[in-house]
Amino acid sequence: MGKLEEIRHRIKMAAQKSGRNPDSILLIAVSKGQSPSKMRETACHGQIDFGENYVQEMQAKMETLKNEKSVWHFIGHLQTNKVGKIIDAIDWLHSLDSLKLAKAINQKRKTPLRCLLEINFGNEKTKTGISKEEALAFIPRLKEFSNIDLKGLMTMAPRSHFAECMLLLQEINERHLYPKPLTELSMGMSSDFEIAIEVGATMVRIGTALFGERG
Repeated sequence: MGKLEEIRHRIKMAAQKSGRNPDSILLIAVSKGQSPSKMRETACHGQIDFGENYVQEMQAKMETLKNEKSVWHFIGHLQTNKVGKIIDAIDWLHSLDSLKLAKAINQKRKTPLRCLLEINFGNEKTKTGISKEEALAFIPRLKEFSNIDLKGLMTMAPRSHFAECMLLLQEINERHLYPKPLTELSMGMSSDFEIAIEVGATMVRIGTALFGERG
């Protein structure tokens, strides 16, 4: 069993353990630091969704896979001064974290961009994202931006943050803070994606377990 098939199997097992449909969980292959040949091989085995953290590297990877059917997720911190370089080329942004960034996207994007709000539950200075309180105040403001299509939330480990993220999504929907229900939870990486699936992740971001070590 190849690594891609192994990861898909583990996703299926984790979903079934939680009474969930495996098809409701999207595998995003995080290709940061990985070679073009590894990406092409993964694409040839049917992987469509790829995630990148850096603008310049993503541009190069997009060129590499230009003849493949690919869906691109930008999952790193996006600086407002780099929005114009990739914003019309990506399909998802997992790291919306400020009104300034939302304004830049809305101005430069030609069509609505599917976005996730990045939440930093521990208010850790080494991680990007906004607090739960900031998110509750921020989300209603996004109605103003026609080119922002908010779909859900993104967060990082530990497990307690996964659970908090699920609860926050439910609270946002119960309070109708956004015009339509949020449905997506981007949670879980190579070391903890099965835990994230048990909690409710709809997207898992997997790099090392899929591609091996970077370089």
